[in-house]
Amino acid sequence: MKLDRLPTYVPGFRDECNLRDLGGNVMPSGLMMRKGLVYRSAAPGGFNPAELETLQTFGLRYVLDLRSAREARALPDPDLPGVEQQRLCGAIDRFGHDIDMSFGGLVRLLLTPRRTDPDREGSVTSALMELYSSIAFDNPAYQELFARLRVGCTPLLFHCSEGKDRTGVAAMLILCALGYDEEAAVDSYVLTNVYRRDELSALIDGHRKIMTAVPKLRLVAQFGKGVIREFGERVFSEIHQQYGTLEAYFAQEFGLDADGLAEFRARYLVAPDGPTPR
Repeated sequence: MKLDRLPTYVPGFRDECNLRDLGGNVMPSGLMMRKGLVYRSAAPGGFNPAELETLQTFGLRYVLDLRSAREARALPDPDLPGVEQQRLCGAIDRFGHDIDMSFGGLVRLLLTPRRTDPDREGSVTSALMELYSSIAFDNPAYQELFARLRVGCTPLLFHCSEGKDRTGVAAMLILCALGYDEEAAVDSYVLTNVYRRDELSALIDGHRKIMTAVPKLRLVAQFGKGVIREFGERVFSEIHQQYGTLEAYFAQEFGLDADGLAEFRARYLVAPDGPTPR
């Protein structure tokens, strides 16, 4: 797949930055999300000087860091003059403590889950998917992100460490609030595996022998450096299990009732040949 042929591609960044413009995605309505307003990425602290210089041409008003405090201390965001920068972890336990998306972080979340699934399944993989999907519920960081989007606090960037899990789920939710269908949102989510193909391949190739002997380790590697499609799909199945419809979910979680969704879409959608925002 040629990433530079995608409408969401942003030139000037290495693929591992996982930086994308949510704009350019065309909804089933035929309308397109406006470009140049909402970006997602890995942690900007890992950008090189040329990439940081390009980032500052975006005219950003707001950056939301979805990482834990520990992650942010290890690789601080660069100071971006004139930009409001905020950190709110995109995964927290029931006590409000930050959780990173490492295997150890998920184990901590297993012990103190923020959301208890009403029909929890027994397998380890299914339990991990349930924990992963819990970040879509009662999430103050996502609520803050949607609140900023509702009032047009753009251009904005949201990111986590590698731009794949906390960032990937948030991006799926934004696209679906704009009318994107769930399968297409998951397709966008798994593009991380293309952006991060070199890191993922290096990890798998470096441990191919043991991963052949213990196939489940390949799943761990995929989770560590990329994303797993079934995890993205599980987010939506859990939403439907709890709320029935996406519309009910957006109303309850983000205060976006039918009128709110209509206003949200009016703000960010345009005909594909419509004006480009300044």
